[in-house]
Amino acid sequence: MLAFLLRLAWVLTVPSRPVGDFALYREAAEHLLDQGRLGDEFVYMPGYVMVLAAVRALGGELLAYKLVGVVAGTLVVFAAGGIAGALFGRRAGIIATALMAVWPAGIASASVTGTDMPAGALGALAVHALVARGGQRQGEGEWRAAALSGLIFGLAAWVRAVAAPLAGLSLLYWLARGTRWPVALARTAAAVAIAFLVLLPWGLRNHRVYGDLFFTDSHGGHTALVGANPNSEGTYSRSLNLMFTKGTGYRLFEPPARHRQSDRVAYQVAKTWTAFEPTYAVGLLVAKADRLLTHEKNLLYWPVFRQGVLDYAPRAFFDAHRLALERITDLFWWMVAALAAAGVALCAHQRGPSWRPALVALAILVFPAALMAIYAAFFAEVRYHLAIVPLLIPYAAFAVDAAWTGATAAMAA
Repeated sequence: MLAFLLRLAWVLTVPSRPVGDFALYREAAEHLLDQGRLGDEFVYMPGYVMVLAAVRALGGELLAYKLVGVVAGTLVVFAAGGIAGALFGRRAGIIATALMAVWPAGIASASVTGTDMPAGALGALAVHALVARGGQRQGEGEWRAAALSGLIFGLAAWVRAVAAPLAGLSLLYWLARGTRWPVALARTAAAVAIAFLVLLPWGLRNHRVYGDLFFTDSHGGHTALVGANPNSEGTYSRSLNLMFTKGTGYRLFEPPARHRQSDRVAYQVAKTWTAFEPTYAVGLLVAKADRLLTHEKNLLYWPVFRQGVLDYAPRAFFDAHRLALERITDLFWWMVAALAAAGVALCAHQRGPSWRPALVALAILVFPAALMAIYAAFFAEVRYHLAIVPLLIPYAAFAVDAAWTGATAAMAA
């Protein structure tokens, strides 16, 4: 409840407007509702746009769009607390829920009408379904966990395509639990199959539009190109669009018949740039990882500090308090990151009867690690970090719980 109220209060108090990509999603939703189809130049996953279109069909406006972020932010809190509770016990679950509820960057991002928070919520819910139901030792409950996690990963992939293959990483979880190889493989295969079955309507749509059956968006190659651009150190620049068009004859946004060709050419250029100077590419990889993970203050850019997001009076207020807000946001993240690292170290040093649960907890790290690796390899913005934090908070909560237990024992001795 606290998480919901804090995010709702933020949305009602801060009158931000969607700009850039966030305005594009809103326009795409209105086009979908008016025309009954996605626009010819739409190259993203359609899940979030479909949700906005449904909200618009029910009479919702910008505030209702923002409430999607409020609900998603609340679900993220629920999922992180549930994961911590399933892995480390009830008290760790309560601690994780409290940490997530007051997460400054998570509260601020609730008003951003984008895919990051909904995708993060669904991804965290998929992991929660896996560990909460998978913890039931009955065979039927474990199969339900595999199926439910695959279903939610599939729904998450409608928002961000990267979610679907994450279902395959559940194999490590089942093996860590001591499941026999054939059964672990079967459960993982079931999760992956369900995830892609959920995505099948999108794949069939792509086959109809492009003549090619695929389950992703149509701009992954362009994303990789931006991330490999040595002239901008892997960040977006408008000059890249012009250079790409003059060098290849393709534009970023092409008619549907040329979407796939343009994207494939962009991916080939990205691979060429990476192979040309591998040492620089490794340095760029480190820079992108740094951009993704080091600071959370940059998450305040989209809801309050980007040009055009706020009118003069509220913008002046936030500008006057910018340094304090950025420090609070970064300090909270650095505290969580340090606690999460401590929690992982505590898991790694578990021995005796607690060895198996600790191994299970360490296996779940594969999900945030995979997201970090994918985003750092292709293209990294700090807002992609919103899907990673909920999967690290449980380890931070475990560290706090362990410190509390140790302090209590020391005082009682």
